[in-house]
Amino acid sequence: LRARGLLFVLISGARSTTYLSRRNLLPIADFEVFEGGGRIWRSGRPDEEWASLFREFVGVSSDLGSPLPLPEPGNRPGLLWDAFRIMHDEGWYPDARGYETAFRLTIPLEAADGRNLSFFEAHMLPRLAKQRLLSAVNLGKVD
Repeated sequence: LRARGLLFVLISGARSTTYLSRRNLLPIADFEVFEGGGRIWRSGRPDEEWASLFREFVGVSSDLGSPLPLPEPGNRPGLLWDAFRIMHDEGWYPDARGYETAFRLTIPLEAADGRNLSFFEAHMLPRLAKQRLLSAVNLGKVD
């Protein structure tokens, strides 16, 4: 591929911990994109320019030299983690295990307490949008 002037790119929505634990099993790539695009590595190293675009949102990142392990999600600075704390305090169950630039919610289609996907879309998405935060939904999971 490279001899033809083409770049080889791996793209994954996987959490950082999952992707990095499997990285040695993957082919060597020119670019590696994981956490749904929140993290990009170029030539095997974090792309600091890309990571710096998210500093306001994620606060700390190993891609920007923050030491590992990162603080617990509830103690991280940044707009994303403010949203994490709000959702947690309002009775949602955000899962940030292994993520640096995202967290995940598992939302049932129907829920006894009314916290279903329709409720989330009507009441949480507008609040996230005000903070310039986006989400993606797939199979009942919201990232």
